[in-house]
Amino acid sequence: MVGTVFPTKYAVPAPPATPPRYSLLGVATAINDGARWQNGIEWLPEQQYQGGVISFTCYGGTPDGLDEGDNPGLAYADPFVVYAEDHCSTLGMGARDYEARARRQLEAVQSARVAAELERGALAQAESLDNHWLTEDPLIVGAPAAQNVIAALGDIEMGLAELWGGQQCMIHVSPQILTALHNESVIQLSGQRWVTGMGHVIACDAGYIGAPPDDEESSKQWMYGTSLIQYRLSDVILVPGSLSEAMAAATDRATNKTTIYAERLALLQWDAGVVAAETDIAEYQHAS
Repeated sequence: MVGTVFPTKYAVPAPPATPPRYSLLGVATAINDGARWQNGIEWLPEQQYQGGVISFTCYGGTPDGLDEGDNPGLAYADPFVVYAEDHCSTLGMGARDYEARARRQLEAVQSARVAAELERGALAQAESLDNHWLTEDPLIVGAPAAQNVIAALGDIEMGLAELWGGQQCMIHVSPQILTALHNESVIQLSGQRWVTGMGHVIACDAGYIGAPPDDEESSKQWMYGTSLIQYRLSDVILVPGSLSEAMAAATDRATNKTTIYAERLALLQWDAGVVAAETDIAEYQHAS
């Protein structure tokens, strides 16, 4: 920098990109079962809230006249690519470690990118993927107008109780809603997870903005409840495959800028059924 008191600076490593402490992928269950999932998966969901009670005199017999409900058919999910990159001018690049930087960036932001797709389904809609998303067609619970976060959380928990009959579920909230819930002391830490009084796992992620259901107009943020979510991630690949390849193939000759991408496939698996409640927290739109 011209005119500075210290014109020669000593080069030191940058603070590394660090994965979030709390995130969707931080509380969802990673599946590493060896399944060939890269072309999509299908599964038979277990039923939602079923069963009932009968007289003791019928014990050991087959209940008669009960509404057996709908037995869900096959469910499907398709993978998508999540990526991050590192780029810099090739002029004076020195010992810059493009590959490690791109990998660290991917690890740091992949959950936010996956969560944004889960909440709003932009890619699923654009590419006609066999995926569902939170705002697609949820069952709206609670008051017809926005309410405080405690009441909204209570409505979500009641909705999940009616839908899943007490099974542990997942509640999806924006960072702002998480802060409000924490300030109201209605959630608590259990290990590295925030949970509700009913034991439902809170999935808070930078990728969530509290978007309204697709057919709703709202100036407030929404929270959503689902079954527990599982996810699969492939190994990371670099595009181009190495720094030398990047120098040859990924350099913009007009700007002398080289870019290396770190990419992996991601797939989310969860059983259909979403409940949604509107909160009184103002809508917040962040950069996509």
